[in-house]
Amino acid sequence: MNLFPTPTESPTATADWTMKFTIHDSGMTCQCTAVVMRQEKPMCNISMTSDGLDHDRAHMQLAEKARAWIAEYQARRSDAS
Repeated sequence: MNLFPTPTESPTATADWTMKFTIHDSGMTCQCTAVVMRQEKPMCNISMTSDGLDHDRAHMQLAEKARAWIAEYQARRSDAS
């Protein structure tokens, strides 16, 4: 799936970046993980764990973290050039 739409001013990501979102819910504790990919190649893993975590909110927060990571990654690559 493409990165979740942003309701905030977080960085944007181009269409070649995607995120696979997974929920591991044990009843009391929920762990949400995401694999950030570029052109189907895994680039970064991010996660969050919380009691009573709302899945939609977790998805949105992980997408924001993913977009921030992508912006940092692209900045590092342009600085290295």
